[in-house]
Amino acid sequence: MIETDEDITVAFITTQIKWSTGFDVLLTPSDLNGLKKVSLIRLNKLATIDKSLVIGRLGSLDEPSVGLLNRNLIQIFRLGEIEENRSKVDFNSLIS
Repeated sequence: MIETDEDITVAFITTQIKWSTGFDVLLTPSDLNGLKKVSLIRLNKLATIDKSLVIGRLGSLDEPSVGLLNRNLIQIFRLGEIEENRSKVDFNSLIS
């Protein structure tokens, strides 16, 4: 997800579909993602960890899953609200 030279931000992935919330992304096994079972990306379970803890890459997401993941993260972090509020600020009044 987010990566620097030393850290990486990751999301919890589980096969426990019953834990699903409205923001999670459901994945069906494919050659692209490397999963063996239907799994859930839990977007409310994010962590930033040291890169040395990562031992490899499981696979990749297809474009529709990446799009859904991005839209859900925007909702979780309420990033759309920031843009709406930013457009309402009169920046000229801040300079004067």
